[in-house]
Amino acid sequence: MWIPPFLWGEERPLIFRIKRSSSENPASREAQDAALQAIPWERLDEAARTKVEEVVSGASLFRRMPVEVIQCDPKFFLFCLHHPEVVVNIWQVLGLSRMTLQPTPQGTYQLDDGMGTRCEVQFLFQSADLHVIYAQGSYEGPVLKRKVHGRAVLILHSPVRRQENGTSWIACRLETFLQMEPGAVEALTKTLHPLIGRVSDYNFKQTARFVEELWLCGQHNPGQFERVVGRLEAVPLELRQEFLRLSQQGCRQLKAIAAEPTLRQEVAGGR
Repeated sequence: MWIPPFLWGEERPLIFRIKRSSSENPASREAQDAALQAIPWERLDEAARTKVEEVVSGASLFRRMPVEVIQCDPKFFLFCLHHPEVVVNIWQVLGLSRMTLQPTPQGTYQLDDGMGTRCEVQFLFQSADLHVIYAQGSYEGPVLKRKVHGRAVLILHSPVRRQENGTSWIACRLETFLQMEPGAVEALTKTLHPLIGRVSDYNFKQTARFVEELWLCGQHNPGQFERVVGRLEAVPLELRQEFLRLSQQGCRQLKAIAAEPTLRQEVAGGR
């Protein structure tokens, strides 16, 4: 892969590390209540509110992922979030995934993970630090031996913190309400119960880290970033250009930040 080696082992700022009790239950009633309170009910239209209410009121499973803190420009992060087909196409170009994600004229996405899951994904609410996502689809594969249908509501929190030097950190946390048809949950939990939490946490962590790696690669190895973006044949030209523009804008900001101490020294020396 083209991930710059200087990213490995990088420390996160102490001010933004989340303190959690070792005994905290990610699926606790308190966590579910907090997730429900975070949903901006009054800002959802009637159709969106109905979808969310139906899923959360009859949810079969609830999962709160651990917080993942990444270094990334907020505009770049939101672009990746609002245009997930760009990230998926990069995975395809790099040979990292068989997943396909196609935007539809209705503003939804048709997803096929290549492993039996097919669903339609829709953003119900979007803001700078909160997104509510709805998905409905089916799974057909060796795990359950039969085709099952389900729906999910995902709540993504992404508050931003900026350091004095201009570096931005984003704390990503995903909460999921999953509603599955009768009988499917029992079969799923009996088969994969020890793995469900770990696999979902790992996938979320790796996706967040990948966005961070994209951002940092664009800042420290812009030529390589541009070559990869140039290979995204499944992405419209205007989206590729916007993706590059956001990366280049960040690169200019990074150079300005790096030059700032020198400028201060020159001013101090001239006094």
